Amino acid sequence: MPIDLLYIDHYEIEVLIGSGGFAKVYRGKQTSLNRRVAIKVLKAPKLTQAMKMKFEEEAKTLARLRHPHIVKIYDYGFTPSQEPYLVMDYIPGGSLYQLYTSTIPFPSQIHAGFSQPVVLAPLSFPQDREGTYSKKMLQQTLPQGADRTLTETDESMLASLSTASPIRRCQPRMHMPNQILSHVQQIASALQYAHDQGVFHLDVKPANILLNADKTIVLGDFGIAMTARGLHVRKHRVGTPHYMAPEQFQGKPCAASDQYALAIIVYEWLCGTSPFEGRSKEQLQRQHLEVQPTPLRYYNPTVRLAC
Repeated sequence: MPIDLLYIDHYEIEVLIGSGGFAKVYRGKQTSLNRRVAIKVLKAPKLTQAMKMKFEEEAKTLARLRHPHIVKIYDYGFTPSQEPYLVMDYIPGGSLYQLYTSTIPFPSQIHAGFSQPVVLAPLSFPQDREGTYSKKMLQQTLPQGADRTLTETDESMLASLSTASPIRRCQPRMHMPNQILSHVQQIASALQYAHDQGVFHLDVKPANILLNADKTIVLGDFGIAMTARGLHVRKHRVGTPHYMAPEQFQGKPCAASDQYALAIIVYEWLCGTSPFEGRSKEQLQRQHLEVQPTPLRYYNPTVRLAC
């Protein structure tokens, strides 16, 4: 819906800041308190009275969540065209996805014993005119003086990067362990608190992990997937396939599904690559259900073996 056609009483709509499969997010201002907020308008079919009551019930549940690492819900309601919306904290620092997807590790350089992983340029740039990744362009991203010979591992990565895929995305960048520990502690504490309240997230991923001005983490879109499912916004399972637990694909999500998604994120941060990749949701589902992920130490030999 164009901004000039969107009206929500007591709020000024300023700009569209995000759009996804089942919602649009606007930056706005709560006029009564002169407070900057984010307004998420859910894409929903024509709502029955029962669906409206379900949305209100879940919105109240989300609004009761009060934790330093969970985005606060301030208000909810329906637009004049009966689209459900949630009003929440506006977090200007962006997401961890935006912060950490600029580069990926180059496996042969890690295996060669570099103390720090050598990383490639942003994946949106080293492509030829057809949008594929060429050996020459990948080699040119390596630091001056580095060995530019591609190993079998590198050739394999190049092949996977060059494979056209509707689910293809930027790869995450490798993190340092102390940085990972800080992030995980904050995210895990938010998840534990919500689970204790009987609330599941169901869409834990870097794009929903936001940064405050002081660089602390807040988990956004908490329960939005649950709310969307209650409104029958999607015909399929809610969640993001790269991070969905096996039981979530099977339509039986639980608290462990959020923990599984967090584990996938940690794998990405430690290895600089995802444990599972596929051309379709069906391929990803099969891998989550049947395939053993490559051991962490293959990509990052500095990871210690568990005792």
